[in-house]
Amino acid sequence: MKLDIHYFGMIAEAIKCTREEFILENKLTVSQLQHLLVKKYRNLEKLNYQIAIDKKLVNTQTLITNDAEIALLPPFAGG
Repeated sequence: MKLDIHYFGMIAEAIKCTREEFILENKLTVSQLQHLLVKKYRNLEKLNYQIAIDKKLVNTQTLITNDAEIALLPPFAGG
């Protein structure tokens, strides 16, 4: 399974990366992906962010499909 992951704002600054591709053998949930990312980037654990899949905000139980475009978004204010 291929995932295209984009990092924005303070998240990109903290991990010094704006985009990367993951190739995984099994499907996983957003929660499982977060766990993998925190193992790779320890400072993600301290940050507040939301995850979007294919430009839609999702919850931690959402199943990620093949070729998903994933974005880690910092907090933002509405108005």
